[in-house]
Amino acid sequence: MPRISRYAPLPVSDLTIERFQARKSNTGTDLEELAASIEKWGLLQPIVVCKSLNHPTKWEIVCGQRRYLACVKILQRSEIMAGIIDEPVSVGEGYALSASENVVRLDMTRKDLIDLCMVLFKRYGTIKDVASETKLPYPICRKYIRYDGLPPDLKAKVDSNEVSVDLAMKIQDVASGSGSYDQDESNALVNKLKTVDNPIQKKILKLRKHHPDADLEKLVEEAEKPDLSMRLSLVIGEELAQPLKRYSNEQELDEKEAVLDFIEDSLERHGYLEG
Repeated sequence: MPRISRYAPLPVSDLTIERFQARKSNTGTDLEELAASIEKWGLLQPIVVCKSLNHPTKWEIVCGQRRYLACVKILQRSEIMAGIIDEPVSVGEGYALSASENVVRLDMTRKDLIDLCMVLFKRYGTIKDVASETKLPYPICRKYIRYDGLPPDLKAKVDSNEVSVDLAMKIQDVASGSGSYDQDESNALVNKLKTVDNPIQKKILKLRKHHPDADLEKLVEEAEKPDLSMRLSLVIGEELAQPLKRYSNEQELDEKEAVLDFIEDSLERHGYLEG
């Protein structure tokens, strides 16, 4: 990975934005607030630049596009402090540098993160390396990389927040039960699942997987029937509570749903649940 050789103030006229910004959306959001912070406290985190490939006399911004815009457009600064890489860097290296900084700042959109994970996965080839570069949890990286394998119609539904990435992947799995993806089946499942809560979604998907030729409306009715439930009150120690919270956050579940996931998986694994 390229290294910063020195820090120095650079004229803004010598800077250019070209290839490396991991964040593709919201770059202009809340610039006034950022500018006010820089005005009050100074530029606490210098931008990072490298030699430009397209303009030999200029420096290309690798990290810090919003800081640069706040300083130039709002504060009217003529120069900005930068960490300098004295050579051009590749797209993958620059993207990884920009990614590490932006993910830590937690202000990238989900679409940005999906694009980022795919770029890095194509560069490094393993989810482990993507997680290492982005500082994202491994399950999140795996989820975003699997997004790339979704059919276009399900991708569009994820992008419009109609369904989550997790739910889209489960729908794809069930809608491909015959060996090929059935878009009509997928659309029907989406329309039903987005109107019910998570436990009912799981029931519908499970029933559909085991009864692919049944009438979907009847399966929904079956899933929505009240059943005999066991109510438990548990106190979980810190050694289990913290991992459980991490799991529930990464899987976008609440803690109760996460516990139900583990109970169901364990019972099925030990043969206590019927197919």
